[in-house]
Amino acid sequence: MSSEQALHRGTVGRGFQIASGASVGAPGNPFPRGALRLQAPLFKAAGLDLEAEIAGLVWGTVSVELAYELSRGAADITLEGIDWTAELTGEGRIGPETFSFFRCHLTYADRSYRGLIYLPHPETKPATNAHRKNVLEVLTSQVEGLTFGQPVSVLCRADAFTASLEPRWTR
Repeated sequence: MSSEQALHRGTVGRGFQIASGASVGAPGNPFPRGALRLQAPLFKAAGLDLEAEIAGLVWGTVSVELAYELSRGAADITLEGIDWTAELTGEGRIGPETFSFFRCHLTYADRSYRGLIYLPHPETKPATNAHRKNVLEVLTSQVEGLTFGQPVSVLCRADAFTASLEPRWTR
């Protein structure tokens, strides 16, 4: 893995609000709690304790929308076969998923916050909330004053992602 760093600048978007649970009960969200709360015990059993990795973890993601798309590169942690909906039925039951995590720092208003980029692999993720290639989902602690539309940056290893050469809106 590379020691070189890459800086990705973007703005905070709304996302699907499934990871946090903010959309529980809304049309299109069949889950009884936030997805992260359902997934975390399985992540921990597979070797990734989110609360140990990020002090003061907020149970949701900061959706950082970029002007370009990214392709997954070398992850710091990859967990395969996470069957986080095994106890659910109906629409809420999906097959096991693969997740990659990339250590990062999110910067907002001249303050840096340690975090993890959370990336469900698209080939194992249901199409109902398919991951957008121009969005980095960052798990981190509370970011004071952060609101939708604010500019942020994410610093991670350069080999974590490959950026498209064209801005997303020109495709």
